Amino acid sequence: MMHRSPGSLEMLATAYASAGRRTEALRLINERKERRQRGYVPPGSLILPHLALRDFDQAFYWCDQAFVERWNILTYLKAHPFFDVVRADPRFQELLRRVGLA
Repeated sequence: MMHRSPGSLEMLATAYASAGRRTEALRLINERKERRQRGYVPPGSLILPHLALRDFDQAFYWCDQAFVERWNILTYLKAHPFFDVVRADPRFQELLRRVGLA
């Protein structure tokens, strides 16, 4: 099996999702999840594609996993434009508080 970069797959899945190519985005997301069962895949690499798909429940699930694993994407919660779609969500405000940014 070809070893594909987590960052590249994240960006490609996010691009597919943003372009409305849901099937392709989900295929890459599911690949990441399957690889996570066998080895380490950063939880942060699953947040942005889910945000782009507007699957906010899954995005927050992976934010929680990123918090547990102390993944650095959470330091960008206030600045990263991909989080704009969930800023009004009470879960986002709670995440800001937990991370120490509120």
